[in-house]
Amino acid sequence: MSSLLFETAVSSLEFSRRMTLMFLDDIGEKDFLHQPVPKGNHAMWICGHIVYVDDSILTAASGQESSLSDSWQNLFGLGSEPQSEPDMYCSREEMMENLASVRGDLISWFKGASEEKLLAPVEGGRFPLSTNVLGLASFGACHEAMHAGQLTVIRKSLGFSPKIT
Repeated sequence: MSSLLFETAVSSLEFSRRMTLMFLDDIGEKDFLHQPVPKGNHAMWICGHIVYVDDSILTAASGQESSLSDSWQNLFGLGSEPQSEPDMYCSREEMMENLASVRGDLISWFKGASEEKLLAPVEGGRFPLSTNVLGLASFGACHEAMHAGQLTVIRKSLGFSPKIT
């Protein structure tokens, strides 16, 4: 599909990722579990949750099986809560690799999908705001941007300078 709508949807996924990575850039391993408020999301949970949602979008769009382990659902899925114990999570480096690989798979799938597939309705009712499969890309970008905003709160609570002024 070569349309402005398609290009905008894919660019939104790419843009939201660049924004997230910019906000994560100087949050190191020791601060990845920092919660700015009690029960607040930390960077590890935010990243894992974004990976989880990207994978959920990919499975909803493509019909293929999830690439994530069952434990991912418990740690990062809907209704999960950030934990403060580092041994519950992978390293920051591994999480960054997951962010890259699952988003890469998602974008590759969108770029290779037929127009018919992209315009098909989303099955299962899990993404009620998306009227078709292509709409899942916009959902993913908006979802990530919302969590990127949470990263700005984490950054501020750690005393980091703003990335965007």
